[in-house]
Amino acid sequence: MNYVVWLVTAIHLLSVVIWVGGMAFLMLVLRSGLMAVEPTARVTLQGALFRRFFRTVWNVMPIAVISGLLLLILSYSHQPIPWPVMVMQTGGILMAAIFIGMFMVPNRRLQAKLASGTATAEDIVPVRRLVLLNLAIGTIILICVASL
Repeated sequence: MNYVVWLVTAIHLLSVVIWVGGMAFLMLVLRSGLMAVEPTARVTLQGALFRRFFRTVWNVMPIAVISGLLLLILSYSHQPIPWPVMVMQTGGILMAAIFIGMFMVPNRRLQAKLASGTATAEDIVPVRRLVLLNLAIGTIILICVASL
């Protein structure tokens, strides 16, 4: 086995697991667990969790994209690219674009309102919807790639 491909694949998978797994945790576990918390504290806590999650994704997202492109070059430079790999590449770039847009606009707006003490539950909704969209895209990618 080519150890370079193995290492790049391992790095790629770890970064994707952190990114997609983090979104799944935020949306499926944490959100329902926060329902027991008082609404004002819930908004503050969710804002802090989003801030930390975004910081983590800023580190792993470029690694996932770059390692994915590197795997494409290493594995398919002299042969046709299978459709699941094309779905993965296109979806990964789309997820990165959505993440950057989410970070730059609704998340910054949320963080500014949190800093000023005026954040409400409605301010979290745009961020949460985009995280859910990215989670759906990531899930579709994982299902497609399972056929490889």
